[in-house]
Amino acid sequence: MVVIDQRKARDGKYIENIGYYNPRTEPSTEVVKEDRALYWLRVGAQPSDAVRRILERTGTWERFQRLRNGQAHEDLLREADANKQELPSQKTSQRFDDSASPAIPDLVEPIPEPEPEPILDREAEPTPEPAPQPEPIAKPFPDPPQEPEPAPVLVVDESPQPDDGVITSPSDEAPKNTDQLYGDLNRPGATELPEDSYPTDPVPDPAFRASRARKRLAEARSNKPVAEQRTREVMRKVWDGKDPDTREYLEQHYGGRCQICGDVFPKRDGKAYFEALYLESYKTASWLDIPENTLCLCPNHLRRFLHGHRVFNPGFRQQVLSYAGGETHKISLKLCGESVVIRFSERHIIDLKVLVEETAGDAVP
Repeated sequence: MVVIDQRKARDGKYIENIGYYNPRTEPSTEVVKEDRALYWLRVGAQPSDAVRRILERTGTWERFQRLRNGQAHEDLLREADANKQELPSQKTSQRFDDSASPAIPDLVEPIPEPEPEPILDREAEPTPEPAPQPEPIAKPFPDPPQEPEPAPVLVVDESPQPDDGVITSPSDEAPKNTDQLYGDLNRPGATELPEDSYPTDPVPDPAFRASRARKRLAEARSNKPVAEQRTREVMRKVWDGKDPDTREYLEQHYGGRCQICGDVFPKRDGKAYFEALYLESYKTASWLDIPENTLCLCPNHLRRFLHGHRVFNPGFRQQVLSYAGGETHKISLKLCGESVVIRFSERHIIDLKVLVEETAGDAVP
């Protein structure tokens, strides 16, 4: 029973192993790491149908509902431990910190033992020597190992990773239009988060919680895999490298300062740290890897621009084309519910205006 990103394959790399289900035993074995299961459910993980049935049988699902209704987390964990001790022969929500509980094994199908050959009631015939086999031809890439059938999956959505040139899901890329270049850069969405983001209730039994944390840490350290088990070899496609002249252009015009907030900080080598955001993804067409198609942003505003509520009013194209000359130009927008402006140097806005004019009506390649 594992937690995975809902965008990845069910048999791909998982985030955390929180339980084990073996239907081959009598009765079937159902082991749930209760504290971790409650944690992932509380932060929004969605169990598959198979996992939910297991959680209902072990009582974890009912305790999760009571946790949502305000019952103390530590009380529910103690109840789970008590139920496990009272019902040793039934399907229970076993705890990983129990010294008698076996470690969760990898879900690999057992290899059946070969059946013995029948004994014939006659003299054994001499066994012919096997014919010599030709040496196998080395393949340029080894066949992938056969992976076991995946366990039931708890699905949880993770934040997109930075765009490093690797072909990934669309949400990892720079802003992309579906119609015309620079036609609509708006991405409306939520602008507020729930106020109760952190648990404020006191811990009923700090010593009990500390004891559980020590046991969990000791188990994690004792079951530490070797380095070879934590890596794997994969083939992947990567895009052509970005043009270094683009970053040099932004550094010359803005000194690495964010075009929204003006923030910048020096790296240990003394150079300014900043992010180059492509208004239209350079993966859409190679010629879009040009300085006028970029913004110089700090890490905070880059992530807000990529993943937060973003609305230009008037539209981005209209505000760019409204530039009538002058040393600077500002483009206004709502970013994560906050009114901000993007400041352009004179050279940058002239270059960007020419780009928008020349691509007017161009469909996204």
